[in-house]
Amino acid sequence: MAFFVLWRLPWQGSQAHGRAGKTRAVMQKTMATSVEQLCEELHEEFAQYMQEVKNIPARARPHYDELRHKSRRLAMREGVRLLF
Repeated sequence: MAFFVLWRLPWQGSQAHGRAGKTRAVMQKTMATSVEQLCEELHEEFAQYMQEVKNIPARARPHYDELRHKSRRLAMREGVRLLF
């Protein structure tokens, strides 16, 4: 989600040799990047959304309607048209 706003992610351009090395470097950077760091240039709602999604238990069913509502509310406030 952050990529579509910023057009970059913190782990892009990770320097490592070979496919396995790059995969490992990206995984390590992904795991070390907090939601706050990932969303520091975005609206606070992005960080809240990402944290909420991150905290959904593995087998739980997400509250899709609530998450869509939050996205729509931010989009309307910012004058962005969503396609869902």
